[in-house]
Amino acid sequence: MEKLRSLSNPEWEQQLLFKNVLNSLSDQICVIDNFGTIIYANQSWYSFAKNNGGARALVDAGINYLTVADYAAKQGDLISAKVASGIRSVLKEEIPEFSCEYPCDSPSEKRWFILKIKPLHTTPSEFFVISHHDITARKQAELKIEALTLVDSLTGIPNRRHFLDYAEHEWKRCKREKLPFSIALIDCDNFKLINDNFGHHTGDEVLKAIADSLNNASRRPADLVCRFGGDEFLLAFGGISSNEVKKLLNDTLINISKTLSNDSYSVTLSAGIAQAYPSNDLNLNALIQSSDIAMYQAKKNGKNNIVIRDNVSTKFIQT
Repeated sequence: MEKLRSLSNPEWEQQLLFKNVLNSLSDQICVIDNFGTIIYANQSWYSFAKNNGGARALVDAGINYLTVADYAAKQGDLISAKVASGIRSVLKEEIPEFSCEYPCDSPSEKRWFILKIKPLHTTPSEFFVISHHDITARKQAELKIEALTLVDSLTGIPNRRHFLDYAEHEWKRCKREKLPFSIALIDCDNFKLINDNFGHHTGDEVLKAIADSLNNASRRPADLVCRFGGDEFLLAFGGISSNEVKKLLNDTLINISKTLSNDSYSVTLSAGIAQAYPSNDLNLNALIQSSDIAMYQAKKNGKNNIVIRDNVSTKFIQT
């Protein structure tokens, strides 16, 4: 506060008013100088630190905000590294202001905040305001909307978009850990006949029942099933062999057929499994294409069976 006390009396009175205004706000706000040192923080700033287990000594006046952010960045906090870089850019007047959204969970709830820094309008710029605003309600609404775009509306399981994003992540994990990665494409045999003869409502019920069964069969955290389109379902299995996948699917497909078939119609499924060890010479799309080829081979073999294409190793697979 020494810099503020050097101001004239009218200016000092303005600063006292400024302080009182800031203390009335719910946002966490501090003022730093052009070296990053905190010269003032409002009551919400201190209350937030206390309620989240932080030491006041780390956020009090006289502490260098950048030093604290740099320390957190060295511990692997990528957001702190981004914040420190953004603040420095504002202090150097390379950019007029900086903002960053970040998660900050409490023991009882998930929360998100947005940090902003901008200069106080003084010439030259000696002081800068950092604020933290709670955006949890907005973020939760955004996540709900985003979740809806990742789920198939009929079956309630992940859709193609969600699957491809997840499978790419799992593919990279298996590549790092040198583990096998398997894709299984499953198609309902003669599904068009069910739709044509018994109506789309019956067809939809069959698809939902198949989705539930396949989802229940994907028990490991690394497994994922999605509705790939129409009556096709795609499954990803990281870290297990194609023979293990075949055994799992064989039992599941047999159970689906027994459960859903009746005197009116028969439900069977054909599956194609493709397995590979991820490498620079192979991409995920090629493996999916290979599972598609295997599935159509299962159809040609009389349907209601499983075909495996093991150790897929070419980048481009010809049909």
